[in-house]
Amino acid sequence: MIPDLTGLTPDVLRDLTNVGTVRRATREVEEGTVDVTFTETDAGLEARASDDTSCLLGAGAFDTWRCDCAAGGSCRHVVRAVLAWRASTPAEAPAEAPAGPAAPAPDGPAPGAPAPEASAAPVVEARTARTAAAARSSYGLVATVQRGTRTTVVLHVPAEATVRFGADDDPRFARCDCGASGCAHLDHALAALAAARVDAGGTALVVVPGEADRTVPTATVVDAWHAWWHQLVGLGLTASAELVPAGVRLATALEDAGLVHPGAVARDLVAQLAHHAARDAEVAPARLVGLAGELEARLRALARPGGVPAALVAGLPDVEQPLGAQRLAGLGAEHLHVGGWSRLRVFVGDVRSGAVRTLTVEATDTEDTLVTARRLGVRSRSGSTYGDWAAATAVLPRSRRRGSELLLPRGTAPVRRGSPWDVPEGSPLLAPRFDAVAVDVDVPGPLAPRGSVAGVGAARVAGVDDVRLDPVEARVTARLHDDTGATARLVLPFSTRARAGAEASLAQLAAGSTTAVAGRWVRRADGLVVRPTLLDGPDGPLVVPLGVVAGPAAHPGADPATDPGAGPTGRAAAPDVPLDPWTRLTTDVTDTLGRLLVVGARRGLAGARRDLVEQGVTAERLGLLRWAGVLRAVAAPSEIDSAALLDVALLLELAQ
Repeated sequence: MIPDLTGLTPDVLRDLTNVGTVRRATREVEEGTVDVTFTETDAGLEARASDDTSCLLGAGAFDTWRCDCAAGGSCRHVVRAVLAWRASTPAEAPAEAPAGPAAPAPDGPAPGAPAPEASAAPVVEARTARTAAAARSSYGLVATVQRGTRTTVVLHVPAEATVRFGADDDPRFARCDCGASGCAHLDHALAALAAARVDAGGTALVVVPGEADRTVPTATVVDAWHAWWHQLVGLGLTASAELVPAGVRLATALEDAGLVHPGAVARDLVAQLAHHAARDAEVAPARLVGLAGELEARLRALARPGGVPAALVAGLPDVEQPLGAQRLAGLGAEHLHVGGWSRLRVFVGDVRSGAVRTLTVEATDTEDTLVTARRLGVRSRSGSTYGDWAAATAVLPRSRRRGSELLLPRGTAPVRRGSPWDVPEGSPLLAPRFDAVAVDVDVPGPLAPRGSVAGVGAARVAGVDDVRLDPVEARVTARLHDDTGATARLVLPFSTRARAGAEASLAQLAAGSTTAVAGRWVRRADGLVVRPTLLDGPDGPLVVPLGVVAGPAAHPGADPATDPGAGPTGRAAAPDVPLDPWTRLTTDVTDTLGRLLVVGARRGLAGARRDLVEQGVTAERLGLLRWAGVLRAVAAPSEIDSAALLDVALLLELAQ
């Protein structure tokens, strides 16, 4: 039996092995230093070389093809045999495999060469396939399929993994980021490909509900959430110090019930209250309204089976998982500060699969030292600083992860630092245009996957304009353009703790030198919005919260971020353009609810009722009868109904 090797181009072989192995094997074939002869056997194609090595190219995954050398499978001799076979049968070996659907079969093999056959042997063992099918039956299947120079499948449910196909959709040449050959993730990816309908260069979301999905919140948990919300509405953020402990207990109860994403939302709510209790400038009442709407949306969706798989809405617990060899590139970092606690989360991505992982460092203020983004960036992890990890390149032979957090082995080689941002052309980690970036952003609304890397991705930038500084909102904004003319909005909120990053980002954006942007992307009603973590340019990658370009300048002697002075300088924001009636209505309602949550219904009832009544009239005039009814229900009683107020928060979140 002769296996079909037409898809194993040198580029695919580099993905399956490494650049050095393919380079050496190519040189031996081109120079003719080793003769390779082929014999057809029942098990596959046997390749014997003049250096006394023998390989079997046959059925199953590429990693299982055997060689009798000490290195075993996937060695240089296997690669050399494939290249030698392709060189001896030029009609069967196009220069590069086309993207998208399989190319039509050639007219025939070279004279004297037997025609290759596609192997019918399964790549995934029958037992593994049955286990994977049972998991999909129970939990459903949610995956994102991206077709470009390679087909990539990002799995969300029933497992989290990234599978990249080397040649069309051939499972023999697929590589999962778990490092295992023929794993259950590959079976899930094949099921996603069978359900997907997407052309080359496109992205599709596959959602298949499960039949036995039973993730339903208990009445006790739901009642606890509604009671906590009622207290928040009544007392407002002025009682945040008293509400924080109860909020922590609520989040813990949600997580104990297997509601991973709702628990994470509850913890974000508690963080907002902690912002206010600590008198932190980053507190955002509108964010509080959005989080309440998201939590209510998830609990209601889980209480009504059907539609989106409950495992997607509830989330999956973090599990420890082995990872195969990876070549990582930094995607920058994001900084979070709550009261006296700070966290720097570094994003790194595998240039082969496009999977994104995190490295996290945390610290708490002391009486003598305020923790800033730069102070966290110079801390060390496996021989390199977090600032280095955020923008440089590293090769890991093997590691592990828990959820998205990368667990580095001891003795990891330091990352390679340098000026250029090292993401190769064609890598799924760097999208050529905005509509192909951030695979998670196309999952609908508040039920989208929620995690530390949700929506994190990178894209090339062709131009930047409309760069503004809004000193009132404390944020930098800009409009980004890609090669197709599509636009995305960049929004960078800043605080005194990461002031240097906002200053450096403002300067680079205003100079028009940005060539790529990495960050957390989200799709809003008015288009894509990115909160940047890294800006690439001719001088090298700028790690946004650190405010430094990767290289020697990444370790400044002084830390200007410790200066508690004013924010970044720049030209003032231009006046806002008039909003359409729908956007104006949702903005006004959000502002009203935000003010009510700040002062509480006991003090802000009269003003809130007046505004909500007016907004209900506006909604009715616009034909939004559902909105008008909910707003009237909120404002009608003598005391604002917290349950009806939650309905408004839910509608606002769905409107995003």
